[in-house]
Amino acid sequence: MKLLTAAQMNRIDQLSSQRFGMASLLLMENAGFQLFRELERHFNRHLRHQKVAIFCGKGNNAGDGLVLARLLDQHGVETAVYLLGSAVTLEGDAGFNLEAWLKSGRSVQELHDEHWESILPTLGGYTVAVDALLGTGLKRPLDGLYARVIQALNNRSWFRLAVDLPSGMGADSLEKPPLCFKADLTVTFTAPKTAHFLNPAQEYLGEIRVMPIGIPKQILDSDEWKVSVITRDLARKGLPPRLADSHKGNYGHVAIVAGSRRKPGAATLASWAALRAGSGLVTCFTPYSAQPVVATSHPEIMTEPLAETAEGEISLPDPSSTIARLGAGNAVAIGPGLGLAEETVNFVLTTISSLEVPVVLDADGINAVEGHPETIQGNTKRPLILTPHPREFSRLSGISIAEIRRNRLEIAPRFSQDHHVWLVLKDYRTIIATPNGRILVCPAGNAGMATAGSGDVLTGIIAGLTGAYWAAGRRSLDDLTNCVATAVYLHGVSGDTGARADSQGSLTATSILDHLGQVLSDLEDPPL
Repeated sequence: MKLLTAAQMNRIDQLSSQRFGMASLLLMENAGFQLFRELERHFNRHLRHQKVAIFCGKGNNAGDGLVLARLLDQHGVETAVYLLGSAVTLEGDAGFNLEAWLKSGRSVQELHDEHWESILPTLGGYTVAVDALLGTGLKRPLDGLYARVIQALNNRSWFRLAVDLPSGMGADSLEKPPLCFKADLTVTFTAPKTAHFLNPAQEYLGEIRVMPIGIPKQILDSDEWKVSVITRDLARKGLPPRLADSHKGNYGHVAIVAGSRRKPGAATLASWAALRAGSGLVTCFTPYSAQPVVATSHPEIMTEPLAETAEGEISLPDPSSTIARLGAGNAVAIGPGLGLAEETVNFVLTTISSLEVPVVLDADGINAVEGHPETIQGNTKRPLILTPHPREFSRLSGISIAEIRRNRLEIAPRFSQDHHVWLVLKDYRTIIATPNGRILVCPAGNAGMATAGSGDVLTGIIAGLTGAYWAAGRRSLDDLTNCVATAVYLHGVSGDTGARADSQGSLTATSILDHLGQVLSDLEDPPL
């Protein structure tokens, strides 16, 4: 499923007309019909008993609202249309639908600054408010009459439907709006827009419904649109097939370089996650003092104890033999709980530079390469997957956290392409930027996953799936992208499943892992 900007959506509408002869009036009619269908779905047989007030602006969003008004009226639903501004200024397809509404014998109430307050008492009997004011056309924060109208609509107790987007929320914005229509239901068309998934003010959107209006599939499938949402079908593509006559070697041997005396749990979580994600074998390379904790946590995890500093972090003056053992596997994850002792950092840098299998870098693995851009240059022999949160990525890229959060759909793919890496940027809605410019957005995850060890689990899942693919000889850019996308999706859905079973507040990394098997089962094909 594509995720579109406002400009891309306009471009798609134009292409539909130019290449396929789809009249814009027909698309608007279909949009209004879908709005009507969604109100029918919500109210069922009670729709006829509702009173609907539709608030229209000056653009095509108003046209969608006017089509809805006509359909409601034809089905016996009492409907009033309020137009912000003058009716004579409404042009194009919206103007056509206004004329059709007026020719049916109905009227519109124009709203102007000087008498807006006098209209408020007349709204008391209405049970549904439809926001057809701005949609994707917002250019700046709400002010003036638009702001006063939205405030009034939000202060009344009725069902609120937003057309395309709640007015006040920019289609491309990743920042919370200062004022926004608070919808119970948002109906958008053809594909979701950036803000539907990535704006953190999700409470203003309510339930989101994406409805078709006749845009040809060939246009939507174009590689011109680089951002997609990870769907269940896409996530299934990253699961390695399980054949009846297979053995553990078919599913990869993953090495986890993690842990320290103070943080053996990070190594345990990452290692166990790799196994639970389907890796055939997992060996955890961890300091001597952490090894007993990892080894006794799960008997399935193999361990390799490493020399350590006085503080219990990895210290290997000559790491060559260890690197050889790491490279003999199918994927390596480096970073959870390692610490940043000088000896440890040197080991991480040397190891990354020497390996020729996929490497997943997280936590202290990412911190270790700060200031060493040559180390984070991926290649076909050593694909590199980075999993930073915004603060780690800020240190890595030299870009402020605020700027990253505002413009991550531009910054993340630029970094990924410059360094030829897969960048898994963890935040509200984790995004994946790939070396070929694709961007994938994970729709799953919740605030309860902001808990110790959650990132370690994600690292292990990515490593487990990637190792299985590498062992099977599936090493193309698209194969690895599917692995990473599936891992991020599994992590997010497992977190959501755990939060539903218990609560967000009590969610732990272990709970995420406990639900991973159920989520995997839901994704897997029927057994062979």
